[in-house]
Amino acid sequence: MSKPEDKDYTEAMWLLWNAIADHIEETSKEELLAEARKAGIDVDQTVDDVRTIIRRRTKEYRQAALKQARKEYEKEVEKYAKEKFIPPVSPGELKNFLLGIQKQYPEMTQAVFQFRDLKDLTDEDLESAVKQLYHLGILKKPDGEGE
Repeated sequence: MSKPEDKDYTEAMWLLWNAIADHIEETSKEELLAEARKAGIDVDQTVDDVRTIIRRRTKEYRQAALKQARKEYEKEVEKYAKEKFIPPVSPGELKNFLLGIQKQYPEMTQAVFQFRDLKDLTDEDLESAVKQLYHLGILKKPDGEGE
């Protein structure tokens, strides 16, 4: 729903909302309920509808940051998947290369190697592990590589 950016329109809307707020504030609960019933409004249903709207909007507001983070995460995953990567050693030497890195940086490599025995990994898995180490900044890429 769009609204005019007219200053008079905006001012009129503020005046209207302020008048409604003043009326509600100055009128007793019983009078407000009587007015609503007289106008044919199902007060209980209206209360349920308002609660539903508030819950929905609250949930949307809380999830907005989560949705944005998810979009950014998906962009990073896509970027990572498309990234060109050439391992620093031949496929046959990857296992020994990673074992050396794991011994040299045990705390830093734990996230990449957690619960995995390098002896059981395929060449593709080993290459992926090296790529992850580069992506995490544990290993440095030669200039121009992967761009």
